[in-house]
Amino acid sequence: MVVIHKYYFTNVKRCIKENWFEIDSSLALQILCHFSLPFNYLAIYTLYNNCVHLSAFCIVINFFHIYVLTRKSLRTHPIYIILTAIAVADIVSLSYDIHVEIVEINKTIDALISKIIPCILFPIVTILLVKELRRAKEHMRRMSQSKNAANDSKSHTRLVLFLTLPFFLAELPLGVIFIVGTANKMKEAIGF
Repeated sequence: MVVIHKYYFTNVKRCIKENWFEIDSSLALQILCHFSLPFNYLAIYTLYNNCVHLSAFCIVINFFHIYVLTRKSLRTHPIYIILTAIAVADIVSLSYDIHVEIVEINKTIDALISKIIPCILFPIVTILLVKELRRAKEHMRRMSQSKNAANDSKSHTRLVLFLTLPFFLAELPLGVIFIVGTANKMKEAIGF
C-alpha cells in the first residue's frame, strides 16, 4: 500500500519554482499551482488514504441501489437494467480496495496463528513431552525392563529437543517479520 503524505500537495512556492505543470506563462502557472494543490490534497491525500472506508460506504450504497432497481415495477425497463449492471460493476471494482485491506489484516492473523502462537506453545508442549518421556522411563525402570528400553527413551528425548530448537529458530523470526511488516504499513496508513 502506497501512502501519500499531505505535505506533497501543499508547497505552492515549490510548484511555481520547479514549474510542475511545464508551462511557459508564469501567471497561468501561479493560478494552476494555487488551485490544483488544494484540490490534489483533497482528491489524492484525503481520498486515497481513506479509500477503504469510502469503498465500504459506496458498496453499501450500491447494494441499496440494486435493491431499489430490482423491484418488480422497475426491472422491466432497459434503463433500470443498465443502472443495475452499473451498480454491480461498481461493487466489483470497489471490492478490490476492501480485498487489499483484508489481505493486510489474513497476514497479521496468519503471523499470529501460524507463527507466533506455535512458537510459544511448541516449547511448552516439548517440556511437557520430555517430562512424560522421563516419567515413562522411570516407570519402565521400575517395571524392570531391559536397559535398551531406557536408552531408547533417552534418544527420544534428545530427538524432541533437537526438533524443537530449529522449529523455534525458524518460525519465530518469520512471525515477528510478518507482524512488524503489517504493523508498519498500518501505522503509515493510519498516521500514528
